[in-house]
Amino acid sequence: MPTTGWLSGEYLTDRHVLRLPDSLPSGAYDVEIGFYFDDHAPAADGA
Repeated sequence: MPTTGWLSGEYLTDRHVLRLPDSLPSGAYDVEIGFYFDDHAPAADGA
């Protein structure tokens, strides 16, 4: 569902597979994600 269909205070679940290399040491890792709106992102040419 696009973010335009989200309701304020609503919880959504979206599962993704995160493939990690076999050579990665075992242990606890933090995964951070973020959201942004394209109209607030800087233009590639810096404008």
